[in-house]
Amino acid sequence: ADVAPWENSCLTLNGTCEHVCINTLGSFQCSCRPGYQLHIDGHTCVGQSLADTHSLLTAV
Repeated sequence: ADVAPWENSCLTLNGTCEHVCINTLGSFQCSCRPGYQLHIDGHTCVGQSLADTHSLLTAV
């Protein structure tokens, strides 16, 4: 997610974030709305209950 410091990555396709794109100096960060959790890919948001279920299934 490295871009020129003056560019706002969030203006193009929401920075590829599914929910919220937060512009930072030379980069960006994705965030999720309440009740969702950022997926390991750093762009996708999953429902909290789905994330909890996935954690339980992968722990078995």
